[in-house]
Amino acid sequence: MPSDEACNGIDDDCDGVVDNGCEQTDGGVAGAGGSGGGAAGSGATGGAGGVAGTTGSTGEVCDNGIDDDKNGLIDDGCESQCPCAPGSIQWDRVQSPDKLTLNGWEAARSAWTGEQHLFAYVATEQEYADSSKAYGLYLARYDNAGVHLGTSLLADAPGTFAKTNGLVWTGESAVVLANDQLVRADADGSPIGAPVDSPHGNSIAWNGKEIGRLSYDTGKIIFDRLDVDLSVLGSPVELATSGSYPNLGWTGQRWVVVTTGETASHVRFLDGSTVVRDDELPASSMYAPMVATSGHGALVCGYHLQPGCSDTTPVTCQRYSAEGTPVGSPIPIDQGPFRVTGGGVFWWQCGYTVVLPGLKKDPSGWPVDTSRIVRILDDGTLQEVPLPKLGPDITSDGAYFWYFHSSFDDIEYSPGDLFFATRWFSPYMKSGRMRMSCKP
Repeated sequence: MPSDEACNGIDDDCDGVVDNGCEQTDGGVAGAGGSGGGAAGSGATGGAGGVAGTTGSTGEVCDNGIDDDKNGLIDDGCESQCPCAPGSIQWDRVQSPDKLTLNGWEAARSAWTGEQHLFAYVATEQEYADSSKAYGLYLARYDNAGVHLGTSLLADAPGTFAKTNGLVWTGESAVVLANDQLVRADADGSPIGAPVDSPHGNSIAWNGKEIGRLSYDTGKIIFDRLDVDLSVLGSPVELATSGSYPNLGWTGQRWVVVTTGETASHVRFLDGSTVVRDDELPASSMYAPMVATSGHGALVCGYHLQPGCSDTTPVTCQRYSAEGTPVGSPIPIDQGPFRVTGGGVFWWQCGYTVVLPGLKKDPSGWPVDTSRIVRILDDGTLQEVPLPKLGPDITSDGAYFWYFHSSFDDIEYSPGDLFFATRWFSPYMKSGRMRMSCKP
């Protein structure tokens, strides 16, 4: 819970700034009165791979999976304890024991509470082939050892095309954006209050003290901020009157919003509700941009769209600082072709991981998998990451395309490992989880 700033290297009042109002003296941190205090999120989000119990540059306890300094970032300032070599990355999969059947558009959204992994998804208790199936919004909970703690129904879902758009953990409750509603739940998965209408809700993010939200309706893109009780803070801001593929994140210092327009994609950085930078990129090479944030910046990746074809290569990525300044040159990821809007990008182990599902046919018409997973480090180095081994959920060449082609890019941070949800094929459309671990 927020408290008065104590000038102790921690963001006690949860305003996103460490020791604000604490004047620095030669003897260290003095009492309140000055305008000193470092900017929250100035260190990198190292997280997994850190030494448990050590302290990061902002008072964060490394590798405990908790946002100790309450700045919206987990394990920031722990970058010196990683990264993990690509050859040491291990993939593990487990099917959810709740036996729910996902709808055709859904994997899950996920979050880490400091003790539990949360997965929110639209699913049904009936089999996929059952034409009478009814869908609901569910929240599944696991501990960090992968033990299933329970699955609860949060709300009814309108039908096959319903899906979750976002999930955040505020430190007190889970907030799920799904089906034009915001739904809250406690740590035991029980709903809190009634759902709150969120017309045209597209995505949400958390900065340690408030929720950022994007709404998207026939091209109009609106940003606003909410408190933990889902009350609106200030006035909404119209970012664009036309656009598509919007997404939202928190860099550690600013909100970042990516969109695609008719001729250009935009990467906008906001201080509160004020746009302080608008980076315009050619839509021809940065179409349908994806964004991941690291706590000290962001990575934006977009597709090169081929006329009349939904498959594309290369994908181009651009790094940004936490303030919104471009860092280095654009980074192309070739091979492919890759499926437009089917991939994901996330921060883990001191690097951005980019997952690009792809598929093509050989001269005989047989499908050939062209999926690729890479890591982009802070210095722009590109590293190849081995694809997961075949198994009951990835059964043959070409299966990676469908396995990854889902809404899995909203990834949670957790101690040591990273988890995201996936769709299974055997049995068909059952919910599952993928874990990335570092096993040197």
